[in-house]
Amino acid sequence: MEKINEITIPEGVNRIAVTQHDDKIVIEFIPEKSEFKEGDFIYKDGRIMIVKSYPSNYHANAYPEHSSIVHYSDWYGVTFSSPTFRHATEEEKQLLIDAMKKDGKRWNADKKCIEDIPERKFNAGDKVKIKDGISSETHRNVGPYFTEPMDEFIGKKLTVEKYSSMGFVVTDADYFGYNFAEDWLEPCSEEPKKGDWAIFWDNYPLNPLIRLYHAKSHSGNSYIDNFGTAWDNAVKWDGTKEQFEKVSRGEI
Repeated sequence: MEKINEITIPEGVNRIAVTQHDDKIVIEFIPEKSEFKEGDFIYKDGRIMIVKSYPSNYHANAYPEHSSIVHYSDWYGVTFSSPTFRHATEEEKQLLIDAMKKDGKRWNADKKCIEDIPERKFNAGDKVKIKDGISSETHRNVGPYFTEPMDEFIGKKLTVEKYSSMGFVVTDADYFGYNFAEDWLEPCSEEPKKGDWAIFWDNYPLNPLIRLYHAKSHSGNSYIDNFGTAWDNAVKWDGTKEQFEKVSRGEI
C-alpha cells in the first residue's frame, strides 16, 4: 500500500524546489527574498525607517519632514514590501539622523543600534590643560595615542576648537595634528585660590605685583592679597616671567 507523508512548510518559505538524484527525491525550501537588511534606511511617502529585521521590525521610525517625533524599536504592523518601500537617499537618511539628534540619540552603524549621544564636557573656546599624570609614558598605547611630541603641551593652556568625528577633543594644538581624549583634559582656570601665588594689578595705573592670593572682596568686584590690599584684577601666576610681562603690557 502506498504511504503518503505530509510536508509542513516552514514560515518564511517562498517556494519549494523538488529535484531527483538517482533514486532520491530532494525537497528544498527556498526562503523569501529579503529586500532590506538590518541597518538599511528605507523610505515611503515621507516615512523614514531604520530596518531592525525584515520584514516588519525597525530600530527607528519617523516622518521627519512633518514631525520631529521619532519612535524607537517599535512595531506597528508595518511590512517593508517593495516597491512600497525603497532605500532612502542620503538626504532622506540625514533627515532621520537630524531628528534623532534632537532627541539626543544617534545611529551606531557598527553596533546596529540606537544609542544616546554622549554629553560633551567642553565647548569651543574653553581653556583646558592636560591633567596631571597624563603623558606619553602613561597613555602612549591609549587611543588617540599620547606620543612623545605631545608632552610639550603638558602644563600649557589649550583652547578647545571642536570635537572630531571620533569624539576626540581638537584644540589649537591641532596645528601639529594632535587630538586629545576628553578624559585627558580638565578646565584650565586662571582664577586663583587662597594661598596661590597670583599677579595683582589695577585697571589704572597698571602696576602689577606678585603676592599670595587671599580671597575676593564681599562685593566680588576686587581681589584681596595676603596683605589685605584690594586689586581690580588677579590671575594665578604660572611661575613664568613671560606671563608677568604680558600683564605689564596689558595683554592679559
